Amino acid sequence: MVIDTVVVFPGVTLTIDAGVVVKFDDDMMLEIREANLIAEGTVTDSISFTSNSINPGSGSWRKILLHNSNTSSNMMRFVE
Repeated sequence: MVIDTVVVFPGVTLTIDAGVVVKFDDDMMLEIREANLIAEGTVTDSISFTSNSINPGSGSWRKILLHNSNTSSNMMRFVE
């Protein structure tokens, strides 16, 4: 559960394993600053980014921001 904005700093790699559900509190986000994000699920075991709200609405959590990241170093597959 993400209860505050998470920042991944330059040179760091955040890996999210298949089957993980990442739940964001309202108005929280994941920011990748010149870092790497690897979120690689599978056809049968995807990764989910979703709201932790009891009554989630569109935009209840903010976003995943890739800030000055090398897009060739980031991988998101089978993510919903």
